[in-house]
Amino acid sequence: MSNEKLLIWKDADQKNMQTNPYPYFYQEDILAPELCKDLISNYPEYSFISKGMWKNNNFRYNFSSLDVLEKKDQLPKIWYDFVIANASQNFFNSFCRIFEKEITMRYPELGKNLNELNKLKVGIRKVDSFKTHDVLIDIQIAGNTPVIKPTSVRGRHIDDPKKILGGLLYLRLDGDDSKGGEFEVSAPSKPDTFKFYNDVYVEDKYAKTIKIVPYQKNNFVLFLNTPLSWHGVTQRQITTFPRLFVNVIAEVEKPLFDIRSRRDNVDYLLRKLKMRKYSKYEF
Repeated sequence: MSNEKLLIWKDADQKNMQTNPYPYFYQEDILAPELCKDLISNYPEYSFISKGMWKNNNFRYNFSSLDVLEKKDQLPKIWYDFVIANASQNFFNSFCRIFEKEITMRYPELGKNLNELNKLKVGIRKVDSFKTHDVLIDIQIAGNTPVIKPTSVRGRHIDDPKKILGGLLYLRLDGDDSKGGEFEVSAPSKPDTFKFYNDVYVEDKYAKTIKIVPYQKNNFVLFLNTPLSWHGVTQRQITTFPRLFVNVIAEVEKPLFDIRSRRDNVDYLLRKLKMRKYSKYEF
């Protein structure tokens, strides 16, 4: 299969771009059906891809592009080809095409028009460096292990300010009757009063849900990272099924924004003094 046919964005439709409450793109059936089927049926063996963490409750694992390059001979060929095709200049240029107006308005230092954005040199995260590249992409074979105790794998938060985009391509298994695990798009309910806890997390009292993206096979959601790009994963109920997806990250060298003015300073001080510690399931 050619690299072009493997691109997540190949059949992206501009009409699926949203700007409220922040710029995000959501499209169902983003991949050709046969490609999606091949990725699911050839998903790597669970204990291998989770690096031995499969028995942990609702554990989030990421098998990075670097892992894929290093373990090429231990992966199905379709997965190696898919990751390499999308950890690419073509993927980022497609993102810029859809998000051009929002990127250039918020982050003009990256480019003032699509032509300038397309000149940004793209490499692979943890393989290339910012000495020679402007943007580093990571296409991760990812998932969450089965659930023994109901939890959210990650509550409402924003991503690291160095990330320019984040996204998920869902690969739900046929027959999976589990509940939860949806992507939640949120916005401030009290815009002038919210605070970030534990660096990037937001308490429920400050937020309202705008959209729930179902955990369904071949659903794709991707967003531009901003201080208001609040998102999380709804609680998963007890199930023997894993939650399978592709995780998409692209980052730049310097932070795109500063959230220190919104940080809860008491919380920050208590954590620094090791008087407060959060579990990964909080918020």
